[in-house]
Amino acid sequence: MPTHRTPLTPVPAAPHESAAPQRRHPAARAHGRHRDAAEAPVARRAAPVAAPAVPGSRRDRRLQQSRTAAERTTGSRSHPAAHRLAQATLVTVLGVATVVVPLGRGEDGAAGRATAAPVAPPLEQFRALPSELTDDATPPPAVARPVQEVPADDRAERLARTEQLAAARAERRQREERRRQRDRAARAAARAPIPGCDPAHVEAGDDNGRLHTDSLCRLPWAEDEMLRADAASALARLNVAYRAEFGSSLSITDGYRTYESQVRLRSTKPGLAARPGTSEHGWAKAVDLGGGVESGGPQHAWMREHAPALGWENPDWARKGGSGPYEPWHWEYVGGS
Repeated sequence: MPTHRTPLTPVPAAPHESAAPQRRHPAARAHGRHRDAAEAPVARRAAPVAAPAVPGSRRDRRLQQSRTAAERTTGSRSHPAAHRLAQATLVTVLGVATVVVPLGRGEDGAAGRATAAPVAPPLEQFRALPSELTDDATPPPAVARPVQEVPADDRAERLARTEQLAAARAERRQREERRRQRDRAARAAARAPIPGCDPAHVEAGDDNGRLHTDSLCRLPWAEDEMLRADAASALARLNVAYRAEFGSSLSITDGYRTYESQVRLRSTKPGLAARPGTSEHGWAKAVDLGGGVESGGPQHAWMREHAPALGWENPDWARKGGSGPYEPWHWEYVGGS
């Protein structure tokens, strides 16, 4: 591409005023420097102008790469700040790529003359960015990722596996709960006065004289007699204190009575036995004692003082002056329902 060169006028040498240097005031010297600068040729102060790139040249390829990089950088961002950053990047790259033509020979062949750089086209043509870089550009539509459809067989298999895991966890929790119940029962039985007799187990039936005997507890010192679990445990604790006081265990003459035994006793002792089906013996919550308690002696007095603390009492009707026959040997458990 042809270029236009403008010859520059050489700077005239300063006239020799005097052989001896003259001292001037600093202000005058500064004024002189400003004056010299003002009179200097324009060509010495002119900033070099970038020449247009030759198509296919290395500089032209750099400019194309810079534009492509700016478009890629700013095309993926829709924020105005990103657009301005891309513009500044492009202008900076163009400034770095500017080539300044050094001083050379002029057209007339005279050495030492400065050669002006070719006049470049205005930068507005490089600042004309694509529409994607403007502030009001519409961002590119988001690319929707395809949703991978899970086959029906896989869904059914996953659902079955989830149900199996849930069932296994439920079964494990049930086993843990049963184990904890067994541990609690074992600890309660170890603490109980009668081994294997749980005071909390009071369900023995709801028919007087026809209770489930496997739900009743046998007394260790009187194995022929049975009572409800809570009544038997309380009587066992009472027996420990009684034995410590008198040196012997409580003498049990009668405990739980079946309905048939109530009928027989009623026929032999009509004035002492209750009507069959109404006796506390039929609920396994009453005992008849001997060993001195039945005679109203010291053993009876001790029972009257200490037995109520553990739920056992000689009912009012069985005492002297009561509403029923005098029976100091008859004791009932009232500590539980």
